[in-house]
Amino acid sequence: MAYTDYNFYENSYKGTVVPSSDFDELSERATDYLRGRILVQNLDDGVDISTFDEVKRCICRLVELAYIDAKNLDIKVSSETVGGYSRSFQNGDISRDLESRYDFAVRIYLGQTGFLFRGIQ
Repeated sequence: MAYTDYNFYENSYKGTVVPSSDFDELSERATDYLRGRILVQNLDDGVDISTFDEVKRCICRLVELAYIDAKNLDIKVSSETVGGYSRSFQNGDISRDLESRYDFAVRIYLGQTGFLFRGIQ
């Protein structure tokens, strides 16, 4: 289940980039991504992380980044063979660049919450 919905995105976050028709799917993906970044041992028992506005705002930003990236991703052909048809694409560091952008957004929104703390308590 996603940590936020289109109503929060539109009314609280004041988002205008992502249409409602694309929001739910991207929100689910963003929530899965964020679950992999948050350390649940930093939460008290019974705490529902989806109730925190910082988490909801972070999801909204991740959704916007994913939507923008999907629309603007330009992968160039690096080589092409006509006989027997073969095509290679220049991947470079695209996935690392995207992950870096997403991680930066997570740190901006959740850096002061303690959800990302990886030290010893």
